[in-house]
Amino acid sequence: MAIETYVNDSGTWREASQIYIKDGSTWREASEVYVNDNGTWKLTYNSLTASLTGTFNTLYDQDILTTYTSTTSITVNISNSSTLAVTASGTGSSVGLQKNGSGPFLSSQTCSDGDTLKAQLTTGGSSASTYTCTATMGSYGSKTYTVFTA
Repeated sequence: MAIETYVNDSGTWREASQIYIKDGSTWREASEVYVNDNGTWKLTYNSLTASLTGTFNTLYDQDILTTYTSTTSITVNISNSSTLAVTASGTGSSVGLQKNGSGPFLSSQTCSDGDTLKAQLTTGGSSASTYTCTATMGSYGSKTYTVFTA
């Protein structure tokens, strides 16, 4: 859901988990519902659910000014055929994500359900420091790859 959406069910307000719209004589599940708020259409319900599962490995006692790639992947889970952007940010330089084990490491990847991601970062010049690459899928969650330098 985009925001918590409530419906009045016989005088009791309940959080909506599914919304149906009657189309002629057929009831259809709505994937999105918009409300006009002072001339602006705002998304109030979205049936899409998404998450990132799995974990990136963590590295300890590593060298400075070196590029490291996660040895484990995380998996993108999206409830329908939508695609969502997963972005990389962090404290390492050249942070990036690689999709499905091939191609370049980019600051953003457009992902579908079942895609896998590896993280990469280059450590800075400071020893005894922590460097990260965080993969974030909007409001649906994030996972962090961490490298500690010696």
